[in-house]
Amino acid sequence: MFGVKTLKKVLLLLFCIFVARIFFHNEDTGYVENKMEKLNIEKIEFDEILKEESDDYRTEASDFITEQSESEQMADEVKPDDDGRQLEAEIDEMNQDEIVENIANNQTEIAEQRLPSIAILGVKKCGTIALSQMMKMHPKIMVPSDPEIWFWTFPREFRKGLDHYKNQMPFVKGDQMTVVATPGILDKPEDTTYLKRLRDSIPEIKVLLVVKNPIDRVVSDILHEFSTAQHKDEIMPDIDEFIMGRAGLIQQRGLSGLSLNEMVFYLSNYTLIYQMVSQVFPRENILVVNGDMMITDPLQEIRRVETFLGLDPFFSQSHFVFPDGGRFPCFKLGEHNLCMDPKHKGREHPPLKRGTLNHLQKHFQPMVYSFFYETG
Repeated sequence: MFGVKTLKKVLLLLFCIFVARIFFHNEDTGYVENKMEKLNIEKIEFDEILKEESDDYRTEASDFITEQSESEQMADEVKPDDDGRQLEAEIDEMNQDEIVENIANNQTEIAEQRLPSIAILGVKKCGTIALSQMMKMHPKIMVPSDPEIWFWTFPREFRKGLDHYKNQMPFVKGDQMTVVATPGILDKPEDTTYLKRLRDSIPEIKVLLVVKNPIDRVVSDILHEFSTAQHKDEIMPDIDEFIMGRAGLIQQRGLSGLSLNEMVFYLSNYTLIYQMVSQVFPRENILVVNGDMMITDPLQEIRRVETFLGLDPFFSQSHFVFPDGGRFPCFKLGEHNLCMDPKHKGREHPPLKRGTLNHLQKHFQPMVYSFFYETG
């Protein structure tokens, strides 16, 4: 009788051939055909052996072979699932579209240089630089490294065009705005040429006009000119004599053609300056900023600027620190403090004689009343 161990080996061989048939059907048809041919040979040999065995063994083996043949027939009938492959392709396409959409939604905005949307027109010695540095703390405001860019009043620079001007601006993203000071743009009395250049080039620009006590501005301007500006190498005349016009005319190089004596008085004539600005720009695009309030109550004044520009409130009292013995606040953002240079800002003013002070009050008082009336 054929041994049980031998039978098990034969059955194991048949099972291995069956498994190979399933796994290699789609990849190597020739290989499978060879296996099937060998399987047929094995079956014939096995049938001959079974003839010598008992009926029970023959019946069990035949049943097993029948089951194997049916399984192989089912495997032959298996075809690639076209619907499944199409579904997989559609899923891949959907995933790709989702990735592209996510990239578009989350893509980092590209920084770019733009023309300014806010211009600080002046007035000189009223706090234009202090205002730009204060505004710079706001996350939606960007300021050039040099906040005062000479362009509109310099023919050689203006001829280079707006692209040249734009290339001097900081990089901004999204709804960030650029603010820049415009030195010299008010220097010629009753001449709006430079203001019109600005308006025609950037029609929607908003302008900030910074003013302060006109008498304090006159004194600051004189001290500035003889300490760090055109006349720094000259001996400053007695300030009372200068103001009263008894020190002689001191010529001034510049756009206006005025002497220094005339210039310091003109720039404190806010009524005339406001009339020039409002002739060119819509009043809703003009904000008069109180330079004195920027010293005594900077938070209140910068909030007015935020409102005018449509900015979300950002500033708080923690952004302003008054150092011991200092007249000007320091601007504090995080661990960084920015204080005005005492060599250029907040110089101690010499006391004026009573006659000089009366003269200045009489000169400027009607202008101040008119200015307050026009600006509301």
